[in-house]
Amino acid sequence: MSRRSAWLSVSGVMIGVVLAASGCSGLWGGTGDGGSHAASRGSAGDGRKAQGQDKGSARSSDGAGSSHTGAVGGDNEGAANTNGSQAADGNQTASAASSAGQAAGLNNGSGDDLAIRAFPEIVRMAMDHLPAGARDGAWAPTVFPVGAGGETTLYYHDVVTEGPVSGRPGLMTAYEVQLSTPHGRVAVFGGVRYDSAEEAQRGLWNDKGDARRVPGQASQVSLGSGLTGRAAVDPDRRIGRMGWSEGRWQILVTREDTTSPPTDTAKQVVQLLNRYFLPVPHDAGEILVHERGSSTDVTVAWLEQNQLFDVQTTALCEQPITTAVRMAAGTKPYPA
Repeated sequence: MSRRSAWLSVSGVMIGVVLAASGCSGLWGGTGDGGSHAASRGSAGDGRKAQGQDKGSARSSDGAGSSHTGAVGGDNEGAANTNGSQAADGNQTASAASSAGQAAGLNNGSGDDLAIRAFPEIVRMAMDHLPAGARDGAWAPTVFPVGAGGETTLYYHDVVTEGPVSGRPGLMTAYEVQLSTPHGRVAVFGGVRYDSAEEAQRGLWNDKGDARRVPGQASQVSLGSGLTGRAAVDPDRRIGRMGWSEGRWQILVTREDTTSPPTDTAKQVVQLLNRYFLPVPHDAGEILVHERGSSTDVTVAWLEQNQLFDVQTTALCEQPITTAVRMAAGTKPYPA
């Protein structure tokens, strides 16, 4: 049986993940907030775009002795850096301290085993199910989200796209892992490989949204930490925007149904970026925060030569801004 056929044949298997065995804690980062994982083993096979459909069962765990934290818990992360001059080593194994605080309990086994075990079980299941071509050079988060209201049962869904794709010039291969609770999607992470760094940069600004642009007459607003934002309000459409840059990162916060710029949210983002490491983009990266009433969606995307990586959180995620930043800060190269 070919490897491709093997992936397709597993689509009917029901699988469960026990967190005590996988080493994953509850999503709040403590030892008493046990989360349970389930996974949908999706097919990544036929055609240029294939989606898996099956979901597995899950069993709960108290997370005792866990080495993994969720994206909205824990206070032991390293100092942040977004200026493009320093970063946590993206190739470190799980025995090295990281911004997600993964180091404890991973000092046995080979280097490859340690590198794999840096990632939560549900992330490993999703990534290991990708075809080799999509997994080659891929990155994945070492922390994971929690659903709004504390929902801790997660399912994954893999999507693989093979180029060429109409409207996305230069796209060679793309992978996307969707993480959902029974109530809907809470987060997404993935990557796209282009045939050149130039096409990857075009993909960043065209596909994700351009954080460099703050339409309208902009005024200068202090955001703290020596940063100044460009604030603008469209009174007719009742949209407020705040944009600024930190090193190679461009950040844009947009709020609907308002007559003032989203200064409070912008300052929150600044504080988060002062606290957590983000990957250092090869050329550029952007953070897009979009607020609609009580709903918030976040995208963090960055370039690594001819590859574009991103993390997204939705309104169904607990603390979507903090979660997106922490997932991005905990994103590392996934062992092939």
